[in-house]
Amino acid sequence: MRGVGLAMVNFSWPAVVFVANAVAPLLAIMSTAELDSAPGKLSVYFDGGCPVCRAEISSYQGSPGGDSICWLDVTKVSADELGPGLMPEAAIARFHVRRPDGELVSGAAAFVEVWGHLDNWRWLAALARIPGMLYVMEKSYLLFLRVRPLWRR
Repeated sequence: MRGVGLAMVNFSWPAVVFVANAVAPLLAIMSTAELDSAPGKLSVYFDGGCPVCRAEISSYQGSPGGDSICWLDVTKVSADELGPGLMPEAAIARFHVRRPDGELVSGAAAFVEVWGHLDNWRWLAALARIPGMLYVMEKSYLLFLRVRPLWRR
């Protein structure tokens, strides 16, 4: 299939870190009480101590549909605010999403959940449905997790 491919973005890591640090104070943090008052919302648990993670979450938050998701920085919420089945250590170690029905999803599958709720990212969620693609995404995410401690503060 000629002409079909992913757009490449040219950026430098210092620029990503600068943007992440500039945007970090703007990230919305919601408490469990707010989650309980917003039934049917997807809840995203992200590591606000990781500049790469913050930059990515910031881009999701600013996307159409981002305001329909509850965003929780796991470095700023209590263990009780994480809800049932999610311990603070697990929440820091790996990306998690709680579906509106309460089911926890992590890793690449969690990213696919987020993408499915964001208008400009649904194409990527559809791409993940190609047989074997979620497996490749998960393996890639596991590689990222090995280098992520280098960025985390």
